[in-house]
Amino acid sequence: MPKKGKKAKTPLSQEEQLLLFQQKLLAEEEMAKKKERLLSQFLKDKLAKEEHNSALNLNKINTQWRTVLREVKTKELHKDIEILSQTFERVVDCKDSVIKSLAKDLSEAEEQYAHALRSHLHNIDKLLALQRCRLNLLEENYNVELEALTKEFEIERYGGFSPREDIEPMSKSCL
Repeated sequence: MPKKGKKAKTPLSQEEQLLLFQQKLLAEEEMAKKKERLLSQFLKDKLAKEEHNSALNLNKINTQWRTVLREVKTKELHKDIEILSQTFERVVDCKDSVIKSLAKDLSEAEEQYAHALRSHLHNIDKLLALQRCRLNLLEENYNVELEALTKEFEIERYGGFSPREDIEPMSKSCL
């Protein structure tokens, strides 16, 4: 009994063999094209996945690189700030020193001014005292000469006689 689904083998003619061979070739070509399409699609998918992973990895590398650069820049900025802070402190100390020196010079100048003013006022007081003394001497000389002239005038007026003692002499303000 023959098995189901199987045909008995009958020899094929050359045309049939050629057709069968062509069909096999076409099927193989179809399979090769299908394999090629599958392989091409697989490679395209793999390329897209690699490009995606490459972009992600590049992003990660850039992020890490930026972090490293930030740390380096932060260290540089901290050093710059420290240097600038020290420079600023040095400049402030220098200016404080100049201010103290100027304040000391000002204090000395005020002391010199006060001393010069006291000396000037003392000299002015001396000159005023000298002038008063001179004026007193001139006034005394004036009074002596005035008395002498007054006596001489009275002598000439009364002709050599002195005025009576009961008559008051003329007041000096009238002369």
